Amino acid sequence: MNSMRVLLTGANGFVGSHILDRLRAEGRECAVLLRRQGDTRFIAGHLPHVAVRYGSFEDEASLRAALEGVGEVIHCAGATKALAAEGLFRANQGGTRRLVEAVNEARPAIRRLVLVSSLAAGRSGTRAAPAREEDPPEPLSAYGRSKLAGEREVTQGCRCEYTVLRPVGVWAQDREFLRLFRAAAARWFQSLAGAGRS
Repeated sequence: MNSMRVLLTGANGFVGSHILDRLRAEGRECAVLLRRQGDTRFIAGHLPHVAVRYGSFEDEASLRAALEGVGEVIHCAGATKALAAEGLFRANQGGTRRLVEAVNEARPAIRRLVLVSSLAAGRSGTRAAPAREEDPPEPLSAYGRSKLAGEREVTQGCRCEYTVLRPVGVWAQDREFLRLFRAAAARWFQSLAGAGRS
């Protein structure tokens, strides 16, 4: 792996913080794009050792400034919840579109963009017919549809090398999964036929 500086978006989130852990462990030179009011508790130990660039996906000038001196971008920022579907699309599609536009303007300095998407952007499978990578996507939720729309901003608009990743469910320290674990600890289980106490 080369030594060019990586810009990581969403570094202060759970997944992003672990990506930053790995980049730093590999000795990569990193920059992170943060909102000024963002919660940085997961990455506080890294902040003295990375280039912190403040901005937002609504501020195109801040995106261009964040890309200065950068050769690769890992886009991990996004919304998992919103009051309405429009908020998900504004973050996951619109934010990605503006980042792709900024990356395109920064070519050839920017050589690679990695988008961290979600398994929710694909389609569901069953035990008898598991989902395959080549299956056409059929997201079941507004979140999944917004992540798929973000993927298409990259695959249809990015003019540098790119990779789209769809990680499976992330559970550690995730508050949504905490509810499931608490239910299991209380011996409550959900099945396709309904819920019941064992």
